[in-house]
Amino acid sequence: MVAFLKGGSQAIEAARKAVDYVKSNPGASGPNGEKLVYNLRDVKVLNPVKPTKIICIGRSFMSHVQIGNLDVPDEPHIFFKPHSSIVEPEGYVLLPKVWPDKVTYGTELTAVIGKKGKNFTKEEAYEYVAGWTILNDVTCRGMLYPKNKTFDTFAPFGPYIVPFDQIPDPQKVELKFRVNGEWKQEGNTKDMMWTIPEIIANVSQHMTLEVGDIIALGDIGAPDTVKEGDIMEAIIPEIGVLRNPVKKEE
Repeated sequence: MVAFLKGGSQAIEAARKAVDYVKSNPGASGPNGEKLVYNLRDVKVLNPVKPTKIICIGRSFMSHVQIGNLDVPDEPHIFFKPHSSIVEPEGYVLLPKVWPDKVTYGTELTAVIGKKGKNFTKEEAYEYVAGWTILNDVTCRGMLYPKNKTFDTFAPFGPYIVPFDQIPDPQKVELKFRVNGEWKQEGNTKDMMWTIPEIIANVSQHMTLEVGDIIALGDIGAPDTVKEGDIMEAIIPEIGVLRNPVKKEE
């Protein structure tokens, strides 16, 4: 996928032509007779990319600041999640042995970087975004920050990357969350304290962004907790549903 993203608009256009071909020729097979179309129920969907960095933005929404009784930051609040926190769509999120009772969640619109860069302006920021996905910012509330963000399986993301031009205005995107079918979060990126280009440009002042890196742009806040057996669904209508069950760490 990183190689594909490096192909830029030419790769996206080639992919669209391939999709159009398959739609027009539903019985078509590959050059060696291989199957081209699969039912999603018959396959395992993995994370759509392997990022070199999982960059997260905290306190992007005033609602989150108020729920957590946090200080209002003067600029985007950057933290990281380790690669061991990644889990694929439908994969289990584990309740840590050391802090199992206050695990919460959050739907975050997530930018996927498509061009290497550093120190670019907010006006240039979208030139570096290949597309969008969803990250569920799983957190142990009450534990010392940022340790509470870094547990194994605390960064499910996916299920797809939607090309940049498929979301006309990323600053008007609904953020929704369900647990066991019950709505827990409903917000919108229009309520962010900074614009998305401002956030991405600010991150680029601190580090080189590599192709395939992801920047999770923050959530509205989640006061409820999850328990073993719960099903979490982070939803952005323009992208899809990121679904993950919950169980205790063994």
